[in-house]
Amino acid sequence: MQLNKYEPEFLAHRIKTLREFRGKTQIQVAKCINVSRRTYIDIESNKSDIKLSTLYRICNCLKCEITDVLGISKKDNDSMMGNRIIEIFEKNGLMVVKNTK
Repeated sequence: MQLNKYEPEFLAHRIKTLREFRGKTQIQVAKCINVSRRTYIDIESNKSDIKLSTLYRICNCLKCEITDVLGISKKDNDSMMGNRIIEIFEKNGLMVVKNTK
């Protein structure tokens, strides 16, 4: 299965779509994730980079999984999802360290 290539516009669009699906306003989500409405609008309109910690807070607020925001299907196997998430993190300059336990 061909996965979507990560594009910042894709992520911003998914966040907006999930917010609307949940019936929340931008103000409600901004308050929920503890940012200003302007900051949240910038995230949805792809005018601002999104921190990973902010993405997790958005997911918690919208009661969804990070895979939902990243557009990774639940039908994809765990290995593919894990590799896709690692790929996205690395493209954004995040180092992925494997646990050696």
